[in-house]
Amino acid sequence: MQEGERNGMKNKLGIFCMGLGTVLILAALSLFLWNQQEAKQAENSVKALLPKVVEEIEAKADGTNPSIQSDSSMPEVVVDGEPCIGCLSLPTLQLELPVLSDWSYPKLQIAPCRYSGSVETNDLVIAGHNYEGHFGTLSTLCAGDTLFFTDMAGNMYQYEVQTLEIL
Repeated sequence: MQEGERNGMKNKLGIFCMGLGTVLILAALSLFLWNQQEAKQAENSVKALLPKVVEEIEAKADGTNPSIQSDSSMPEVVVDGEPCIGCLSLPTLQLELPVLSDWSYPKLQIAPCRYSGSVETNDLVIAGHNYEGHFGTLSTLCAGDTLFFTDMAGNMYQYEVQTLEIL
């Protein structure tokens, strides 16, 4: 192989690598923007759903909420087509979130969801995305911080952070 041919192949390889690098950077940027859009939609979903869930809870406190279904392990009310079991409040983070009755990946994009258990059996597990408007700031909680869960019947349960483990 002659010197000119080698330089030509190096140039072609260099151009190919630069093109591939550009494509990969554009793909990464697209993925970043997609994730930002999903996070914004999730935040908007919570902002739209939360006042309606709080209104249903307050209606129960007033004795005017006939829509509670208690055939599940926790009382639930359908709000905007989604069965909800209550609200999670984290005062330290200035965060309040509705909690959907059961989980699925599409529902996690709306709001945190009950993964399993109930407050009555003391094994309630709530799952959520790490979107900034959902559980994105949980890592800033400290042992001793208080959080509250209010179910759709208006019962408030207080919890205290014991430990924080990041997986």
